[in-house]
Amino acid sequence: MKTINKVLILLVTIGVAAIAAFALSAPAVTNSEQIKITDTIQTEVVSSAPSPDNGAQIGYKGHVTIYKTEAKTGITTLVADKDNLLMNSGKRFIQDKLNAVDVNASNRTLAISLASNGTTPDASWSQISDELTTLGFVRNTTGTYTLNGTSGGYNVSSSWTATDTKANIQLTGLHWNNLSASDGNLFAALQFTNQSLLINDRLDLVWQITIS
Repeated sequence: MKTINKVLILLVTIGVAAIAAFALSAPAVTNSEQIKITDTIQTEVVSSAPSPDNGAQIGYKGHVTIYKTEAKTGITTLVADKDNLLMNSGKRFIQDKLNAVDVNASNRTLAISLASNGTTPDASWSQISDELTTLGFVRNTTGTYTLNGTSGGYNVSSSWTATDTKANIQLTGLHWNNLSASDGNLFAALQFTNQSLLINDRLDLVWQITIS
């Protein structure tokens, strides 16, 4: 039994001595090397992180509210209260303004059209087809312009009174040109629920433009 204990003690002693010898033979890490290792790790972490988006963006949101008032009953109903679609031509118009290509104040976007076109607006449109030009629904070129608070937006409102019965009114456009049925000046468009108006019925419309 004593012999076994002596062997175990000898083995333990040899193991400890071997570990110590290995530690003494391993190259020591200096303070400067430790700093380099830390810097390398930090650099890898930074380089693997997503780069920030430095691009500036301009947001657009247009909202249209439309009311119908019946002359016979005096009842006013909400026809539409929804966002509209900005046309590519409208985007180019904004771009031209930002680049000072056209700074003519007479081209302010205040003209509003109505149409019987039942097609869902597409961003490729540059004009409204089937634009109404009779029965009191001609393009309104004197829309009321008001600043929308201090957010950089604005509102344009217009109203139309039917001079006779008119069916299938279901599309509106916002333009920077007063000429009815003209092309290349469609800023935005919106389709709404098909409306039929009798004589003296009225449509009231408000475009809410928010620039952010």
